[in-house]
Amino acid sequence: MSKGKQLEKTIRLIQETFKDSENTQIYSNYKMPNESGNNREIDILIVSKINDFEINIAIECKDFKKKVPVEKIEAFQSKCDRLKKISKKIFISSNGFQSDAINSAKYYNIELFIAEELTQKTLKSLFPIRQIKPEILPIINNAVLTFDTDEETLSKFEKTCTDNIYRKDYKEPEKIQDILFEAIGKYTKEIFSLALFEWMKMENKDKEEVTFPVNFGLNFHDCYVKTENQIKIELLSGSFDVLVKFGFVYPELISGRTLKDSKGSTKAKTVDIKIKDDLESHMIIKPNNDFDFYVTDKGTTRKLETLFTYNPKTDKLIKPK
Repeated sequence: MSKGKQLEKTIRLIQETFKDSENTQIYSNYKMPNESGNNREIDILIVSKINDFEINIAIECKDFKKKVPVEKIEAFQSKCDRLKKISKKIFISSNGFQSDAINSAKYYNIELFIAEELTQKTLKSLFPIRQIKPEILPIINNAVLTFDTDEETLSKFEKTCTDNIYRKDYKEPEKIQDILFEAIGKYTKEIFSLALFEWMKMENKDKEEVTFPVNFGLNFHDCYVKTENQIKIELLSGSFDVLVKFGFVYPELISGRTLKDSKGSTKAKTVDIKIKDDLESHMIIKPNNDFDFYVTDKGTTRKLETLFTYNPKTDKLIKPK
Protein backbone atom coordinates (compact mmCIF):
# COMPACT_ATOMS: atom_id res chain seq x y z
CA MET A 1 0.00 0.00 0.00
CA SER A 2 1.40 3.42 -0.96
CA LYS A 3 1.61 6.29 1.50
CA GLY A 4 -1.30 7.93 -0.32
CA LYS A 5 -3.54 4.88 0.08
CA GLN A 6 -2.49 4.41 3.71
CA LEU A 7 -3.24 8.07 4.32
CA GLU A 8 -6.68 7.73 2.74
CA LYS A 9 -7.46 4.62 4.80
CA THR A 10 -6.41 6.33 8.03
CA ILE A 11 -8.43 9.45 7.19
CA ARG A 12 -11.53 7.36 6.54
CA LEU A 13 -11.13 5.62 9.88
CA ILE A 14 -10.69 8.94 11.70
CA GLN A 15 -13.68 10.47 9.95
CA GLU A 16 -15.84 7.46 10.83
CA THR A 17 -14.68 7.64 14.45
CA PHE A 18 -15.50 11.34 14.91
CA LYS A 19 -18.43 11.70 12.49
CA ASP A 20 -20.84 12.53 15.32
CA SER A 21 -18.53 15.03 17.02
CA GLU A 22 -19.55 18.56 16.02
CA ASN A 23 -16.41 20.09 17.52
CA THR A 24 -13.86 17.96 15.63
CA GLN A 25 -12.44 18.57 12.14
CA ILE A 26 -10.02 16.38 10.20
CA TYR A 27 -7.64 17.79 7.57
CA SER A 28 -5.28 15.90 5.26
CA ASN A 29 -2.05 17.30 3.81
CA TYR A 30 -2.68 20.39 5.92
CA LYS A 31 -0.28 23.31 5.59
CA MET A 32 0.39 25.18 8.81
CA PRO A 33 2.70 28.22 9.20
CA ASN A 34 5.65 27.85 11.57
CA GLU A 35 7.15 30.66 13.65
CA SER A 36 8.96 31.99 10.57
CA GLY A 37 5.76 32.16 8.56
CA ASN A 38 6.75 29.27 6.28
CA ASN A 39 4.12 26.59 5.68
CA ARG A 40 4.92 23.05 6.85
CA GLU A 41 2.73 20.16 5.76
CA ILE A 42 1.04 17.84 8.26
CA ASP A 43 -0.19 14.52 6.85
CA ILE A 44 -3.29 14.56 9.05
CA LEU A 45 -4.38 17.27 11.47
CA ILE A 46 -7.21 16.67 13.94
CA VAL A 47 -8.61 19.85 15.45
CA SER A 48 -11.06 19.55 18.32
CA LYS A 49 -12.47 22.02 20.80
CA ILE A 50 -13.63 21.40 24.34
CA ASN A 51 -15.16 24.65 25.54
CA ASP A 52 -12.51 27.25 24.65
CA PHE A 53 -9.67 24.73 24.75
CA GLU A 54 -8.42 23.83 21.28
CA ILE A 55 -6.63 20.53 20.80
CA ASN A 56 -4.44 20.06 17.70
CA ILE A 57 -3.22 16.55 16.97
CA ALA A 58 -0.53 16.19 14.30
CA ILE A 59 -0.28 12.78 12.61
CA GLU A 60 2.59 11.63 10.42
CA CYS A 61 2.04 8.56 8.17
CA LYS A 62 4.80 6.42 6.64
CA ASP A 63 4.40 3.34 4.45
CA PHE A 64 8.00 2.15 4.22
CA LYS A 65 8.94 -1.42 3.28
CA LYS A 66 11.18 -1.43 6.35
CA LYS A 67 10.66 -0.16 9.88
CA VAL A 68 10.70 3.61 10.36
CA PRO A 69 14.23 4.79 11.30
CA VAL A 70 15.04 7.24 14.08
CA GLU A 71 15.79 10.16 11.72
CA LYS A 72 12.14 10.22 10.58
CA ILE A 73 10.99 10.55 14.20
CA GLU A 74 13.47 13.35 14.81
CA ALA A 75 12.43 15.15 11.61
CA PHE A 76 8.77 14.98 12.68
CA GLN A 77 9.69 16.32 16.11
CA SER A 78 11.69 19.16 14.56
CA LYS A 79 8.74 20.11 12.39
CA CYS A 80 6.28 20.05 15.31
CA ASP A 81 8.66 22.07 17.50
CA ARG A 82 8.19 25.00 15.16
CA LEU A 83 4.41 24.62 14.99
CA LYS A 84 3.34 26.13 18.29
CA LYS A 85 -0.31 25.05 18.08
CA ILE A 86 0.47 21.32 18.14
CA SER A 87 -0.67 19.76 21.42
CA LYS A 88 -0.21 16.06 20.57
CA LYS A 89 2.08 14.17 18.15
CA ILE A 90 1.35 10.80 16.56
CA PHE A 91 3.37 8.71 14.12
CA ILE A 92 1.68 5.90 12.14
CA SER A 93 3.75 3.28 10.32
CA SER A 94 2.65 0.36 8.17
CA ASN A 95 5.71 -1.73 9.10
CA GLY A 96 6.68 -0.73 12.62
CA PHE A 97 9.62 1.21 14.05
CA GLN A 98 13.29 0.61 14.68
CA SER A 99 14.28 0.31 18.34
CA ASP A 100 16.11 3.65 18.36
CA ALA A 101 13.06 5.28 16.77
CA ILE A 102 10.89 3.91 19.59
CA ASN A 103 13.27 5.29 22.21
CA SER A 104 13.37 8.66 20.46
CA ALA A 105 9.57 8.79 20.30
CA LYS A 106 9.36 8.13 24.05
CA TYR A 107 11.83 10.95 24.69
CA TYR A 108 9.85 13.39 22.53
CA ASN A 109 6.45 12.17 23.79
CA ILE A 110 5.36 11.02 20.32
CA GLU A 111 2.76 8.25 20.29
CA LEU A 112 3.48 5.39 17.87
CA PHE A 113 0.89 3.22 16.12
CA ILE A 114 0.97 0.40 13.59
CA ALA A 115 -1.49 1.22 10.80
CA GLU A 116 -3.31 -2.12 10.73
CA GLU A 117 -3.72 -2.06 14.53
CA LEU A 118 -5.34 1.38 14.56
CA THR A 119 -8.96 1.17 15.72
CA GLN A 120 -11.76 3.55 16.65
CA LYS A 121 -11.10 2.76 20.31
CA THR A 122 -7.45 3.84 20.10
CA LEU A 123 -8.43 6.96 18.20
CA LYS A 124 -10.96 7.99 20.83
CA SER A 125 -8.27 7.60 23.49
CA LEU A 126 -6.16 10.29 21.79
CA PHE A 127 -8.04 13.09 23.49
CA PRO A 128 -6.91 13.94 27.04
CA ILE A 129 -10.16 12.83 28.67
CA ARG A 130 -9.96 9.74 30.82
CA GLN A 131 -11.60 8.39 33.92
CA ILE A 132 -9.88 6.56 36.74
CA LYS A 133 -11.12 3.01 37.17
CA PRO A 134 -9.97 1.71 40.59
CA GLU A 135 -10.13 -1.94 41.54
CA ILE A 136 -9.34 -3.62 44.86
CA LEU A 137 -7.48 -6.88 44.26
CA PRO A 138 -8.24 -9.91 46.45
CA ILE A 139 -4.78 -9.80 48.02
CA ILE A 140 -3.86 -8.76 51.58
CA ASN A 141 -0.26 -8.34 52.70
CA ASN A 142 1.61 -7.32 55.86
CA ALA A 143 -1.24 -7.82 58.31
CA VAL A 144 -0.36 -6.71 61.86
CA LEU A 145 -2.79 -7.44 64.72
CA THR A 146 -2.84 -5.90 68.20
CA PHE A 147 -4.13 -7.93 71.18
CA ASP A 148 -5.11 -6.93 74.71
CA THR A 149 -2.66 -9.09 76.63
CA ASP A 150 0.86 -9.14 78.03
CA GLU A 151 3.97 -10.09 76.06
CA GLU A 152 4.44 -13.45 77.77
CA THR A 153 0.90 -14.65 77.02
CA LEU A 154 1.12 -13.35 73.47
CA SER A 155 4.46 -15.10 72.93
CA LYS A 156 2.99 -18.44 74.04
CA PHE A 157 -0.07 -17.91 71.88
CA GLU A 158 2.00 -17.14 68.76
CA LYS A 159 3.63 -20.59 68.94
CA THR A 160 0.31 -22.43 68.72
CA CYS A 161 -2.03 -19.90 67.14
CA THR A 162 -4.27 -20.50 64.16
CA ASP A 163 -5.95 -17.92 61.98
CA ASN A 164 -9.30 -18.50 63.71
CA ILE A 165 -11.09 -15.45 65.09
CA TYR A 166 -14.14 -15.62 67.35
CA ARG A 167 -16.90 -13.06 67.49
CA LYS A 168 -19.23 -12.60 70.44
CA ASP A 169 -22.48 -13.32 68.61
CA TYR A 170 -21.11 -16.07 66.33
CA LYS A 171 -21.01 -19.73 67.32
CA GLU A 172 -18.35 -20.81 64.83
CA PRO A 173 -14.88 -19.26 64.43
CA GLU A 174 -13.99 -17.36 61.27
CA LYS A 175 -10.78 -17.00 59.33
CA ILE A 176 -9.01 -13.67 59.87
CA GLN A 177 -8.72 -13.11 56.10
CA ASP A 178 -12.51 -13.45 55.76
CA ILE A 179 -13.03 -10.78 58.42
CA LEU A 180 -10.49 -8.50 56.71
CA PHE A 181 -12.15 -8.92 53.30
CA GLU A 182 -15.50 -8.17 54.94
CA ALA A 183 -14.00 -4.92 56.26
CA ILE A 184 -12.65 -4.07 52.80
CA GLY A 185 -16.14 -4.42 51.37
CA LYS A 186 -17.57 -2.24 54.13
CA TYR A 187 -14.92 0.49 53.81
CA THR A 188 -14.36 0.45 50.04
CA LYS A 189 -15.03 4.17 49.73
CA GLU A 190 -12.43 5.02 52.37
CA ILE A 191 -9.84 2.69 50.79
CA PHE A 192 -10.39 4.26 47.37
CA SER A 193 -9.91 7.71 48.91
CA LEU A 194 -6.58 6.63 50.42
CA ALA A 195 -5.59 5.03 47.11
CA LEU A 196 -6.46 8.21 45.21
CA PHE A 197 -4.27 10.20 47.59
CA GLU A 198 -1.33 7.84 47.00
CA TRP A 199 -1.88 7.99 43.23
CA MET A 200 -1.96 11.79 43.25
CA LYS A 201 1.48 11.82 44.89
CA MET A 202 3.00 9.69 42.13
CA GLU A 203 5.29 11.46 39.70
CA ASN A 204 4.27 9.40 36.68
CA LYS A 205 0.49 9.30 36.37
CA ASP A 206 0.49 8.50 32.63
CA LYS A 207 0.78 4.74 32.99
CA GLU A 208 -2.29 2.96 31.68
CA GLU A 209 -2.28 0.68 34.70
CA VAL A 210 -0.55 0.79 38.07
CA THR A 211 -0.90 -1.44 41.14
CA PHE A 212 0.23 -0.37 44.60
CA PRO A 213 -0.45 -1.17 48.27
CA VAL A 214 -2.67 0.98 50.47
CA ASN A 215 -2.21 0.61 54.22
CA PHE A 216 -5.53 0.42 56.02
CA GLY A 217 -6.20 0.38 59.76
CA LEU A 218 -9.15 -1.24 61.47
CA ASN A 219 -10.53 -1.36 65.02
CA PHE A 220 -12.21 -4.58 66.14
CA HIS A 221 -15.15 -4.94 68.52
CA ASP A 222 -16.13 -8.09 70.40
CA CYS A 223 -13.48 -10.17 68.61
CA TYR A 224 -11.05 -12.53 70.32
CA VAL A 225 -8.81 -15.55 69.87
CA LYS A 226 -8.36 -18.60 72.07
CA THR A 227 -5.19 -20.09 73.45
CA GLU A 228 -4.62 -23.84 73.83
CA ASN A 229 -6.04 -23.53 77.35
CA GLN A 230 -9.15 -21.82 75.93
CA ILE A 231 -8.11 -18.46 77.39
CA LYS A 232 -9.72 -15.61 75.47
CA ILE A 233 -7.48 -12.80 74.20
CA GLU A 234 -9.29 -9.74 72.91
CA LEU A 235 -8.38 -8.51 69.44
CA LEU A 236 -8.12 -4.71 69.54
CA SER A 237 -6.99 -3.49 66.14
CA GLY A 238 -5.09 -4.34 63.00
CA SER A 239 -3.43 -2.85 59.96
CA PHE A 240 -2.82 -4.42 56.57
CA ASP A 241 -1.91 -3.58 53.00
CA VAL A 242 -4.66 -3.72 50.40
CA LEU A 243 -3.56 -3.97 46.78
CA VAL A 244 -5.37 -1.44 44.59
CA LYS A 245 -5.12 -1.32 40.81
CA PHE A 246 -5.70 1.95 38.97
CA GLY A 247 -6.56 1.67 35.30
CA PHE A 248 -8.23 4.13 32.98
CA VAL A 249 -11.28 4.17 30.76
CA TYR A 250 -11.71 6.67 27.96
CA PRO A 251 -15.24 8.05 28.03
CA GLU A 252 -16.89 9.57 25.01
CA LEU A 253 -17.09 13.35 24.84
CA ILE A 254 -20.71 14.34 24.28
CA SER A 255 -20.35 18.10 24.11
CA GLY A 256 -18.55 21.16 25.38
CA ARG A 257 -20.41 24.45 25.64
CA THR A 258 -19.90 28.02 26.80
CA LEU A 259 -22.93 29.61 28.48
CA LYS A 260 -23.28 33.38 28.18
CA ASP A 261 -25.79 35.89 29.47
CA SER A 262 -27.69 38.45 27.39
CA LYS A 263 -24.71 40.84 27.54
CA GLY A 264 -22.32 38.25 26.15
CA SER A 265 -20.47 37.62 29.40
CA THR A 266 -19.42 34.05 30.10
CA LYS A 267 -21.39 32.57 32.97
CA ALA A 268 -20.06 29.03 32.85
CA LYS A 269 -18.50 26.37 30.68
CA THR A 270 -19.72 22.80 30.59
CA VAL A 271 -18.23 19.49 29.51
CA ASP A 272 -20.54 16.47 29.19
CA ILE A 273 -19.00 13.00 29.01
CA LYS A 274 -20.59 9.61 28.38
CA ILE A 275 -18.91 7.04 30.61
CA LYS A 276 -21.08 4.08 29.62
CA ASP A 277 -24.71 3.34 28.80
CA ASP A 278 -27.05 5.28 31.12
CA LEU A 279 -24.10 6.90 32.91
CA GLU A 280 -22.87 10.43 32.13
CA SER A 281 -20.58 12.89 33.87
CA HIS A 282 -20.97 16.67 33.74
CA MET A 283 -18.38 19.29 34.67
CA ILE A 284 -19.31 22.96 35.14
CA ILE A 285 -16.45 25.46 35.10
CA LYS A 286 -17.34 28.80 36.70
CA PRO A 287 -15.73 32.16 35.81
CA ASN A 288 -13.61 32.01 38.99
CA ASN A 289 -12.34 28.58 37.81
CA ASP A 290 -14.26 26.70 40.50
CA PHE A 291 -15.57 23.31 39.40
CA ASP A 292 -18.86 21.54 40.04
CA PHE A 293 -19.31 17.90 39.09
CA TYR A 294 -22.56 16.06 38.44
CA VAL A 295 -23.37 12.52 37.42
CA THR A 296 -26.46 11.26 35.62
CA ASP A 297 -27.12 7.60 36.37
CA LYS A 298 -30.14 6.03 34.61
CA GLY A 299 -31.77 9.42 34.12
CA THR A 300 -31.22 10.68 37.69
CA THR A 301 -28.76 13.56 38.14
CA ARG A 302 -26.97 14.31 41.39
CA LYS A 303 -24.15 16.59 42.42
CA LEU A 304 -20.86 15.02 43.49
CA GLU A 305 -19.20 16.17 46.70
CA THR A 306 -15.51 17.02 46.96
CA LEU A 307 -13.88 14.65 49.42
CA PHE A 308 -10.58 16.53 49.52
CA THR A 309 -8.07 18.46 47.46
CA TYR A 310 -4.37 17.67 47.38
CA ASN A 311 -1.61 20.27 47.45
CA PRO A 312 1.58 18.69 46.00
CA LYS A 313 3.74 21.54 47.32
CA THR A 314 2.82 20.85 50.94
CA ASP A 315 1.94 17.17 50.44
CA LYS A 316 -1.25 17.74 52.42
CA LEU A 317 -4.92 16.96 51.99
CA ILE A 318 -7.37 19.81 52.35
CA LYS A 319 -10.93 18.93 53.25
CA PRO A 320 -13.72 21.27 52.14
CA LYS A 321 -15.23 23.53 54.79
